[in-house]
Amino acid sequence: MNSIEKIFLKRKKRFIPDGMPLTMFRKITFDEYLHKRNPYSVFVEYNQIEFTKEDKEKYLDVVKHPDDLAELMDDLNIIGKREVGSLIKWRDRLRMKLKIGREKDPLEEIEEEKPQEEKEEKKLKLGKKQFDSREDDI
Repeated sequence: MNSIEKIFLKRKKRFIPDGMPLTMFRKITFDEYLHKRNPYSVFVEYNQIEFTKEDKEKYLDVVKHPDDLAELMDDLNIIGKREVGSLIKWRDRLRMKLKIGREKDPLEEIEEEKPQEEKEEKKLKLGKKQFDSREDDI
């Protein structure tokens, strides 16, 4: 699940599977939400994002937050697309500012190494050409 539209489609198709516990109300702490890899699934699986005093002290002053943040996190089932989008954008800005989950992918490292290798190869080729032209002069 990776888009806001899919969240609302999933909410419409909601049913209770046989093995599912009957407790329907589920909470997630803000710290867990912040470190979660896929934020979109939170809006389908959970009903509330719990924002503790410690979380408020840590995160509220880092990046400007939505004005009605407490109301949005209190009941995730009644918020609309715009509110879901604002929560996800705020979470992303917060993660960028705090540098959470910003480890480099191995593919990015390989792509960064390629230009360096290409520069070295060009230098070697230029060096060979210069050397060859010196031999012609002799």
